[in-house]
Amino acid sequence: MEQFAAYVETLPGAFFLTDPAGTIVYATPSLKERVEFDVPEMVGKKPGVLWGGHMSRSFYDQLWYTIRTKQQSFAGEVKNI
Repeated sequence: MEQFAAYVETLPGAFFLTDPAGTIVYATPSLKERVEFDVPEMVGKKPGVLWGGHMSRSFYDQLWYTIRTKQQSFAGEVKNI
């Protein structure tokens, strides 16, 4: 995980990883600038609890279909306002 973190923290943008239940297990420090939570505050929580409710139901349906059913990573733009 340390090598992974060292690499992704050099990339542009911000992102997080969740476990299969949707709980955040890793977040880049740059995510704090976008969601106003420190990384330790994010890890162990579900994104919807922290900043959810701004996306359509269809967005979440597609996200979880991609992850759970297709077993693929999901990339998308999330609104936080």
